[in-house]
Amino acid sequence: MSEQAAVASEFPADLLKWSGHRGGGVKRPFHAGSGRPSGDHVETPVIARLRSWVDNLLLAPTTAPSAVLLVGGPGNGKTDAVQVLIEYLDERLVANGGLVGECTRIYTAADGSLAPRQAALLLSQFASAIPSGLPQQLRIVQDASEDPQQPGTSRGKLLAMELLQCFRNPGEAIYVCCANRGVVSEALSAAKLNNALSAAVPILEQLLEAVTSGPKDVPCWPLPSAPRIAAWPMDVESLTADSSGVQPVCNNFLRVAVDERRWPATCPAGSKCPFCSNRNLLATEEASGALCNLLRYFELASGKRWTFRDLFSLIPHIIVGDDREYAAKTGNRGPCEWAVEQIKKAAPASADSIKIKLNLVSRLYQHRLFPLWPTFRAGTHLKAARELAALKAPELSAALGLLAWLGARRHASETDISKLLATTWSEVLDPALASGPLALIETQKRTCTIQDVEERFSLSVADGLELVRLQVSELERDVLRDLVVADEFLASQAYPRRLAPSARLVQQVVRQFASRLVKRSIGTRRGVCKGLVRLREYRDATTNVDELKGFRKSLQALLHDDRNRFTASLATTFGQPVPYRSRDVRLITSKVSVKTVQRAKSDARPVDPVPYVRIGNYVVPVTMELFSSLADRDFGLRAASLPPAVFALFDTTRSIVTGETSRDPRMLEEEVLIEIGGSRQCFHLEDGQVSVITQGEAHAG
Repeated sequence: MSEQAAVASEFPADLLKWSGHRGGGVKRPFHAGSGRPSGDHVETPVIARLRSWVDNLLLAPTTAPSAVLLVGGPGNGKTDAVQVLIEYLDERLVANGGLVGECTRIYTAADGSLAPRQAALLLSQFASAIPSGLPQQLRIVQDASEDPQQPGTSRGKLLAMELLQCFRNPGEAIYVCCANRGVVSEALSAAKLNNALSAAVPILEQLLEAVTSGPKDVPCWPLPSAPRIAAWPMDVESLTADSSGVQPVCNNFLRVAVDERRWPATCPAGSKCPFCSNRNLLATEEASGALCNLLRYFELASGKRWTFRDLFSLIPHIIVGDDREYAAKTGNRGPCEWAVEQIKKAAPASADSIKIKLNLVSRLYQHRLFPLWPTFRAGTHLKAARELAALKAPELSAALGLLAWLGARRHASETDISKLLATTWSEVLDPALASGPLALIETQKRTCTIQDVEERFSLSVADGLELVRLQVSELERDVLRDLVVADEFLASQAYPRRLAPSARLVQQVVRQFASRLVKRSIGTRRGVCKGLVRLREYRDATTNVDELKGFRKSLQALLHDDRNRFTASLATTFGQPVPYRSRDVRLITSKVSVKTVQRAKSDARPVDPVPYVRIGNYVVPVTMELFSSLADRDFGLRAASLPPAVFALFDTTRSIVTGETSRDPRMLEEEVLIEIGGSRQCFHLEDGQVSVITQGEAHAG
């Protein structure tokens, strides 16, 4: 019982220690108090791979890779993966913790000194029996980007030397290295400039290509040119995507954060505590699954991966916030104690009470994820609020308090994760900006779409509340009930006629706010967001290239004219405006093929999350922006309205394809037309001879 009570006292206060700017967000090698805020290590596919590698190395030490590189940026779990690897190697060698203990001693720097760049350990000192053929030494490079502090030796050169040694003497040592792509690139440059390292050039070229996202399926585990060297790109695999039916890694973090054994059995704030409400919601399969889907959608839309450090910052931020929010003059209060004080202050109905209630609602994870609200600090809204405040009507306290709260909000934040949520994240996914026939509420009796909710709230807040009463939290219902009173007073016209325009303006704000509040609350919990249909289509296309058929046809239509011919100006370069028709020179050829690039699924490398299409001989990544733009064009969007980035891509593609076509004898053997000003010339290549036929004036179409 005492143990359970001790565990129950951890959260929500201890969640504040998870953030990336606190100790939990940065992993120090073999340091128990850093980088594992959720407790133990997080099981990921790469950790399972490393364990399997250790098993294979002990069974077949002369054929299995003896060198492993984990390549990726900061916060991707490289350091923690190496620690798990050493712990497992210690277990398999029956070293009884000796190997882990020695690594802990090496990497526990004292007196401000730095740990060594490379740690070398003799395995026979820790294991009573070593399998025959197993390298006797273990070398660990925790961070290859560190300055080696050796005169005449750069970090790139040192990495190249180490890899060359692993290639030439694979049985000498087990080599484990963490690096980023920049250091690998530096190593390649250093090897090209040093004749003594020239043998490392093909290895480094293949390594760099294997750990970089692209259309080529270059194996990295192991490298084809160096089968005793293996690498794994830590930036490619997603922590938010399902893997072979297994729940995404981010779900493991959530399960720890909402584990009821770590939370108090009762909360002093009761059912109105936003933090305990967050725990209760995210403990459900629907809400946690919806959050993982939203995180995955953002990866697809932005092209960026969530790292361990990002997620360890995001989860506490949306559940409890930042510790600076609860600092008091007399010391730090816990989140739940802060909620108790706020609930007491909000008891008497007033303009201040609605602001306090809104502050509590803003701590719900749905509104933490999407914190943007319109602000009204000046102009007609401020004038209308002042005019209505002069009435001193208690029924208007909620509306006036709402306007004051919106006007006082500031979106600038001190943490990276809150800045992200208040900018790109909200712009891409905010459920409050969703519209149309998407189902928002689904019960056994009925289905309500986003459009239904918007229409009900446009009639009155009371009508909207009646529709969603059971779908929102108690804190949100309290706010909506206060807004119902204000909305009904503004609709009653119980005020001077001269104030009617101001009343309509404020009433519009009240109803729109209520509608957005509900859409954001329910949408976040159900994974219904802005652009959901397109995001789902693109997600399916990233896992199955057959879903790109419609995209491919649309791209062909955009690249070719109405006669299915490829046309490109030869008188311009990339980014230049099209010249006057009388001075233009245009190449007109047969259709250029557009094909999807089929990716081989192999255990030797992770699946690249971005699909590709081949236009002629030019390979183009199918980003979310390109996919969505062409889908919009299929639904009637004019080509001139496409985003600038998409136009830039088409300019680049046309320039490259035009250059390839004009130099390809196979294309010239077909009929090739060139328009020079108003005349059209037909070029035909046969037996090495070019014949030219003038076809007269060129006409459109």
